Amino acid sequence: MLLKTIFPRFNLRGSILNIDDRRHEVKYMCNKCGKLRVMFSLCDLKTEDLASKGYIEITDIHNCVESKLTPITLYVDASYSVRSQFPIEVEKTKTTEPLPGLDIPLPIKVKMGNREIEKIKGFRGKNIRSIKISDKLRQTNFILDISNKGNELSSTSKMSLVAVSMRINKKVSEENAKKWLEIIASTIETRVMLDETMLSHLLVYLEGKIGEKPEEYEKIDVELLLSNSHLISNESLLTNFEENKSKIFPDWTKVEHSYAAKIIQNCSASKHKTLWEVYETVKDKQTLTEFLSLVRELRKQEVIKVEKMEFFTLSDPQTK
Repeated sequence: MLLKTIFPRFNLRGSILNIDDRRHEVKYMCNKCGKLRVMFSLCDLKTEDLASKGYIEITDIHNCVESKLTPITLYVDASYSVRSQFPIEVEKTKTTEPLPGLDIPLPIKVKMGNREIEKIKGFRGKNIRSIKISDKLRQTNFILDISNKGNELSSTSKMSLVAVSMRINKKVSEENAKKWLEIIASTIETRVMLDETMLSHLLVYLEGKIGEKPEEYEKIDVELLLSNSHLISNESLLTNFEENKSKIFPDWTKVEHSYAAKIIQNCSASKHKTLWEVYETVKDKQTLTEFLSLVRELRKQEVIKVEKMEFFTLSDPQTK
């Protein structure tokens, strides 16, 4: 590919090892399997929960004892230290045994809370009449209910920790819509943290697509929207893009070249901007779908890098 001779490749492993002081490190040793796990995040984890409770909850899913995928809920304090942890066993009943170091009960099988998904501009509710996301990882039902009319569909994630049900227009293909629900459920289940405000934007994205079979690139779009991603580039890549854009992206219009340059420049200016923050900064007449399309192509050609919140294993005593 021509691009390989023009743009230097990102060393993804190097980006994990060479962490700068702007990244937050969350590290812990799993009490069940003894693996040392770490997450490096550009995202500021300070939330309302941290201010009111003194901790936040994040989730790590990894191959634990006997290589069984196990979700671990971590209680993280203001200094990004893991104060407590517990494996999520959804079949167990709630216990009132307090977590070590924090005077709170283990929230297993507690009553699910409800939160309303905000209906925002761009979502007409024509094809999607209602949606309910039951997220056992975050003990919350996320709900948007416009109408009780239409066909009702549901799907459950691989580990049955997230279930999504939706009412759709009777004219919409149930087979295709069901595939979208599967993507949503499985994506949310693997999120370290979930920015619930992005669910509103996800519905805008889905409104015109729910009846069509999801393409591979659209699965990537959903992952980007729900992953608290940060976009990263640099001035050198921006310069190379400006000099070679017509060769690398010959099918793009001048407007697309110009808009892509704005995206790269914005990613170069700060390593602390999320995908949504970049969109809010650079958008003009471009829709979210058009923005995601350019980000996807720039990412594929490694003109920008997408850094998402995820854990890595630093050591595994079981394999020593």
